[in-house]
Amino acid sequence: MFRERDANAKPRMVLVGDVATETADPSKVFDLIAPYIGSSAIAFANCEWPLADRGQPWPGKAGRVVKSLPELVTTYTIPGFNVVCLANNHLMNFGDEGMMQTIEVLDRAGIAHCGGGRNMEEAHRPAIVTWGGLKFAFLSYTSVFTPGMEATENRTGMAAIKIESNYRIPTRLHEVPGNPLTCDTKARPAHLERMKSDIANAKKISDVVVVSMHWGVSMGHQHLIGYQVDVGHAAIDAGADLVVGHHPHTIQPIEIYKGKTIAYSLAHCGFDMKSHTFAEESIVLEMELTATGLGRTLVRPVANPIRRPRIVDLKEGASTIEWLRRLSRPHGTTFIDEGDAVVAQYDSALIPTETHYGEA
Repeated sequence: MFRERDANAKPRMVLVGDVATETADPSKVFDLIAPYIGSSAIAFANCEWPLADRGQPWPGKAGRVVKSLPELVTTYTIPGFNVVCLANNHLMNFGDEGMMQTIEVLDRAGIAHCGGGRNMEEAHRPAIVTWGGLKFAFLSYTSVFTPGMEATENRTGMAAIKIESNYRIPTRLHEVPGNPLTCDTKARPAHLERMKSDIANAKKISDVVVVSMHWGVSMGHQHLIGYQVDVGHAAIDAGADLVVGHHPHTIQPIEIYKGKTIAYSLAHCGFDMKSHTFAEESIVLEMELTATGLGRTLVRPVANPIRRPRIVDLKEGASTIEWLRRLSRPHGTTFIDEGDAVVAQYDSALIPTETHYGEA
């Protein structure tokens, strides 16, 4: 069962992106950021890899089939995360056994989790975290997964939203060699409706609903894929109070949609894998907690997010925040400096009056 923070915890919910360790020592990876995370009322992360020493590697899984041993649950306990999501493209790396052992390990550690289970009902069940007399429901979905990893009525797996992709050859390919294909993406209607139903049901038993999405293109792709916006908006329309994303391993825009925050990608915060495509910039999303739910949205820049994440002030994190401003401006989001953080706000004047989409 989840253990609620003591009354001295700061009234804030902090959320980060992908987190995982394999050979690194979590006590050294997270020592600089642990005081901030551990003192927060609610702290959320994406549990990217299974915590398991059981199961067999998923047959045909692309790339290295990674995992963390069960004792590396300290990856989450040392910094102080108290709720994690399990819906991503790696949690089923070692099949049913790996998934279920991960859940066992998290349960023993008192860390709430969502997005995975022995069947669809469990995978779509919200994790409930309480604070200040309020109930916070967390739901988690992935649109990035190997077929067969999604949960069904009688199969262990993850809560998934399948995306259909339709590629088109550019009309000016003869003129512009190497012009990339264009792609239309659309969520499978039945999966989208299941997410909406999950959110509506979670809203009935909680005060705040947070939706976590593993989506987009990995390896540092900062541009949004069409379905990310469609699914993010659908989640808010269904009653979600916050949507937070991960998987691209880079920051993506923050949008204020109908007064609610959609953070499309927070990048990573302690990730034991080397890749030249992983961004060196990362952010922490900080949501103020009020007597009725979520307050303002603050963003704090993070330095050295892969090997030893550290929250920095706005001077040291200037390039990260400027990058976030540039990405978010087309969505009407502006950021106001406040101490060592920036506050996200909607500004309709930033929305272009005329936008041209097409081939340059």
